[in-house]
Order: sequence, then structure tokens, then C-alpha cells
Amino acid sequence: MQGDQIIALTKKISILISSIGGTTFKDATLTYANFSHAELKCTDFRVKDLSYACYRHTKNIDNSRLNEHSILSSSTVLDLLVNGSGRGKSYMDKNLESSNLSEFDLRGANLTRANLSKALLKKADLRGAILRETLATGSDFTSAKLTGTCLQNWNIDAATNLKNVECQYYFELEKEDDNGTRERRPHDPDKIFEPGDFEAYHRRSFDILRLMTRKGIHPESFYAAFEKLIHEFPGIAGDSIQGIWKTGNGIAIDVQVPAGTDKGKAEHTFDEAYRTSLKASVDPVLLDNPGSIVLYLNVNATAISENKSMSGDRIINMGNGNYIESNPGTYVQGNYINMNQDLAQSALQIQDLLEQLQKQGMTVDVAQNQVANEMADEAKKDQKMKDKLVRWGQALGDATVNDVVKSVVKLAIRSAGIPLP
Repeated sequence: MQGDQIIALTKKISILISSIGGTTFKDATLTYANFSHAELKCTDFRVKDLSYACYRHTKNIDNSRLNEHSILSSSTVLDLLVNGSGRGKSYMDKNLESSNLSEFDLRGANLTRANLSKALLKKADLRGAILRETLATGSDFTSAKLTGTCLQNWNIDAATNLKNVECQYYFELEKEDDNGTRERRPHDPDKIFEPGDFEAYHRRSFDILRLMTRKGIHPESFYAAFEKLIHEFPGIAGDSIQGIWKTGNGIAIDVQVPAGTDKGKAEHTFDEAYRTSLKASVDPVLLDNPGSIVLYLNVNATAISENKSMSGDRIINMGNGNYIESNPGTYVQGNYINMNQDLAQSALQIQDLLEQLQKQGMTVDVAQNQVANEMADEAKKDQKMKDKLVRWGQALGDATVNDVVKSVVKLAIRSAGIPLP
């Protein structure tokens, strides 16, 4: 009982012997098997696959023969899987890969550096839990509760399911920093995520292909390489470019790609075509200023196949907090709102912009007025933007955006001299 090595060895030997006459699942595939309330003493669980199996209220599973590296070999993990509750408990560094934690009570649990890869967490209650550096690639959080969780450096990917997650706010830091903050998201303590906001907030970077060049960029070689990329990956177009900025010694270009795109293959295609064109070029001049690159791309947009939308709406990040955009858009202190999108698509941009202004010391009302005035000014200068603002106003009644965004749009409509619908 005190962990004596001799006693542990004796127990191991007794399990090996007793399992000879017990039920055997050796080499079986038991994915999604349900062992709830089962008596599992003397069972041989040396199986091929036990992913997503349910062990709620099983009996004597600790007296079963297991694979050497089974997650069930940890008494802490086994207790969690059997009882279905880990509220306030620590699972730091524990392996819970492919485990079935659906509807489990994990409120306040410490899952720092735990392996939740491919785990089922449907409707799990993770409010106030710590997921610092937690591996959650391919995990299913459908309808899970994540309000108040710490998500510091957690690791998710495009296969992580965040559909219908209930999260009003979360924290980027486990402990308060020198300024006494845990980096709450949203930043405003009076603001919460509306349904769907959390998933959208964490999905923004998954469908981005980042292309890198060294020592600036050769425009003609870039066009040749990008034309090759468009030809081999039809889902990519001229207006897929989302951002261009300087890195330490080169240029980074962010390109939006369809879900499921083989980014490794796409990057290799671009790099190979760029190097080939650069070697064949008689003009070795490289541009290293993002502003000049954007201007060149916009002026020569028709050079990319038959796609003429290279100068379409996109955010160009200069790396110093400023943005360059040759087409109509709304800017507030270097930030950008794409008014050509639908209201629902622009809502997050408006929210982020308001948060940035408030971090700079503005009150909520002042920030809202400034953003609204910028939008109104854009509408006054461009009829298309004015028409878009009118349509936004007409969509307010049915739009699934929060009241703050609705208030900004209404202020913009009034400032632009447009009658409210």
C-alpha cells in the first residue's frame, strides 16, 4: 500500500497469472467500446486500439493486464476515466491521448502540458481549467464549456473541433504579469464572446500559408512563382494575399488557402518556382520595403494569369503596426476594417479595433465614436461603401453580432447622414 517495490512486483505477477484464465481482448480493436459498470478483473487488455473507450464506473480495471504504455497504467488517469470527474485535480504532464472525456467535470483542473491530442471532450466542463502548453491537436471540444480557462500557449490545429464551444472569456496567462493582468480575452472586462466568436477567434490562422523570401523580394520572380502556385492550386487566387511585411532579413507573405490544402507542397511549389525564375533573371534588384512591394503588385496585378483581383481588399501589415491598402477601407491609428465584407465577417475586426484603442487608454465611448467616424468618412467618400453601410444597417436586426458592434454601425450610419432603417 505504501508503494513497496516488492509488493508492486508481486501484484504485477499475480495479474499476469490471473489474466490467463480471464476474458482476453488481446490484439482486438475496441475503438469507442463502452465498458460502463463492467467487472474487468483479470481481463487481458493488451489490445491494438482502445481509443475513445468509455470506462465510467467500471470495477477492478486496475487488476487487468494492460499494454506497457497504456494510458490506463497511470492510476491518476484511470481514476479520472472511471469516475468521470477531475474537478480541481492535477493532470500535469499526463497522457490522455485519444481518451473519452465527453461530459466530464474538469472544472478548475490543471492540465498543464497534458496530452489531450485526439481526445473527445464533447460537452466537457472545463471552466476555470488550466490548459497551459496543453497539446490539443485533433481534439473534439464540441459544445464544451471553456469560460475562464487559461489557454496559455496551448497547441491546437485545423483538426481541433471548437464548434459550439461555450466561452464568454478566457485568459492568455495562468498567473498575473507585472501589470497585474492575466491577459483576458476579450480585453474589456465588461465584454464577452458571443456564440461563435471563440471558434472564429482561434480559426483565423489555420488557413494561412506563409511564404518567405530572403533579402527582399524580386517582383517578377514573385509573379512567376505565384502564377505557378495558382495554376497548381486552383483554390488560391490573386486576392488570396492577406499580408506582406519585413522579417529579420527578408519578406513574409501570408496567403489564404482553402481548408485541406497541402501547405508543405504549396510552399515547395512556390519556393522552387521563385528560385528558378530568380536565377534566370537579368535584373537582380530586390525590393525590401513592404510599401513598395504592395504598390508594385497593385500596379501590375494583371500579370498573374487572368486573375485581375490582386489589388482587391486585403490587409497589408508593415510590421511596425501600420497598414498599407490601395483600395477603400477604414483605418484607425494604423488598424483596418474591410467594409467590403458582410457585417458578420467584419464584426471581429471592429471588436479587435475597439480593444486596441481601449488598450491605448481610450474609454469605450470614445473608441466607438472614433471607429464609427472613420467608417462614416469612408462612406462619404465612396458610394459603394455608403451602399454597403446601408445594407449593414438593414441587416442589424437579424445579424448575430454583439450590441457593441451594432452600436458602432448605428453611429456610423448617423455620422454619414444616412437615415436609420
